[in-house]
Amino acid sequence: MQKDFKMKICFITGLMQRSGTNYLHRLISKHPLCLPEQVLKEDNLIRRLPHIEHFLDDLFDDWNPNWEVELKRINKDHFRKSLMKTILETLFESHSSDVGKVLVSKTPSTENIELFKSFFTDQNKLIVLIRDGRSVITSGIDSFNWNFESSSRLWAQRARNVAQFRESCDHNQVKFVKYENLIDKERRNKELYKIFEFLNLDHSLYPFDEDIPIIGSSELVHSDGLVHWKETKNHLNFSPLTRYHSWGWYKKTRFAYIAQVEMYKMGYDIDAISTWQKCLNHLLDSLLKKPPRLY
Repeated sequence: MQKDFKMKICFITGLMQRSGTNYLHRLISKHPLCLPEQVLKEDNLIRRLPHIEHFLDDLFDDWNPNWEVELKRINKDHFRKSLMKTILETLFESHSSDVGKVLVSKTPSTENIELFKSFFTDQNKLIVLIRDGRSVITSGIDSFNWNFESSSRLWAQRARNVAQFRESCDHNQVKFVKYENLIDKERRNKELYKIFEFLNLDHSLYPFDEDIPIIGSSELVHSDGLVHWKETKNHLNFSPLTRYHSWGWYKKTRFAYIAQVEMYKMGYDIDAISTWQKCLNHLLDSLLKKPPRLY
């Protein structure tokens, strides 16, 4: 018989790829009471929650209302959490004996995080990693040749969803972390201290003085265009926060037009664009057949 799965799980999500989920995952996993999920590099569980929700909707709709299933047998909310408990027990069964530890998993997407509370019990925690959209887009272009326009719009959309989620979520179960607080060692250690408090872990056990090598940075792209996923020590010119400073007038103006409001909501400063720049971008929207931004 399968043992009752009692392990706590910490899910790390980022607005999109290049937000730093790999880095934060490795930072947290250095704690001796944290276990990094090694087999599933990205679990994608939260992203796919609507499929389970649709299944439950269809199932409950199929049952005759006169049977009063929700009243006499099981309500849908309890069913959601029971299904997820079974999924977690099956998916992470190899960790069932690691009681008292926190399993750390990650997905570089915040799709459907608004469903987290409905499916996961309070023992499961969610960390939402936020990064300056300009840095995310620059890293994505350098690493994976992203399209500037579509990736900027995707970042803005995800940021809007996260801002809305942040207003209504349970902050005892969900924590928001800014990537920029993880680069400088002093700020990083302060942020990790708060994270371990959130996870109810003893921060004194953590090796705060240990250097964490870079992995997967867009500065480590091979000559063949592939991202370098081996550990590399930080070099003096490593500057993940300022790469977008090389943007020209078009990118600066276009990104501000697309994501200015969302940047403010995520806590980032960005130069406002003038009326004539907005008009120019409205014209560009019509040429690209994109819906205009309304402020």
